[in-house]
Amino acid sequence: MEHELDGNGEVFGALGFCPDPGEGSRLIKVDLVRLKTWRVDASALAQCVCKWLGLQPLPASLASGYAWRLGDFTADSWSYKAFMAVGLTSPSMPASALDSLRSAVKDTLSPLVFTPSSMDTSTDLLQNVPTVSLTSLLCPTQHGLGLNTDALKRHLAVLRGDKELPTPPGYAFSRGYRTVRRLGTDYDLSPRQANVIKILHVAWAQGSPRLHHTEILKDDPATRMRDVFKNKLQVMRDLLTSDQHGYYELNIPKP
Repeated sequence: MEHELDGNGEVFGALGFCPDPGEGSRLIKVDLVRLKTWRVDASALAQCVCKWLGLQPLPASLASGYAWRLGDFTADSWSYKAFMAVGLTSPSMPASALDSLRSAVKDTLSPLVFTPSSMDTSTDLLQNVPTVSLTSLLCPTQHGLGLNTDALKRHLAVLRGDKELPTPPGYAFSRGYRTVRRLGTDYDLSPRQANVIKILHVAWAQGSPRLHHTEILKDDPATRMRDVFKNKLQVMRDLLTSDQHGYYELNIPKP
């Protein structure tokens, strides 16, 4: 690239090398306007995403200029905690920024990370936390750009792989059920306790929410439910209901 200067030494044009075989390799004049580069105002974009999702307009910054916590939103009765990040795959992204984002999404119930570029949707960087590219979701509106909510719902359904179940009212589950939220309170569970919740969640989703403890604990029939929740009996009472015949179900709040 060669620049053309005026009498005051100011750049007013440029000559670029044209490799087009049809034209022959030669220098051609290029308008400076065509050499402009554009950069996304990531903070403003994060505010727009909050607006499109119906969240508070000011996202919380996790790493200045790189990562934000947007808030909680619901799509097709599924609850998500939304984040946004830019430059996930860029060498210029500071390691501290990526660490801050990882720390924020770790053990978070149903996290979802929005990114401006489809190149940043690698789940390996965030320990398999789902990421969604905004480029496939934006659509024109009367006021500029907006979020295609139907496209977002379809994308989330694909991410779920049609394997996940609807969530009972008042509940939220982490992958693996090691963390369960009921009415805003989080409960950390052991693997055995988490398996009980998973079994009862599946039973509820299939329309038969009540199961006998022998069916729930069929892999260890000598075990009682109180043994599974040993030292956490109050957690069992908060998350489960039972009757005198040994049937259990999720303690779903009354409407």
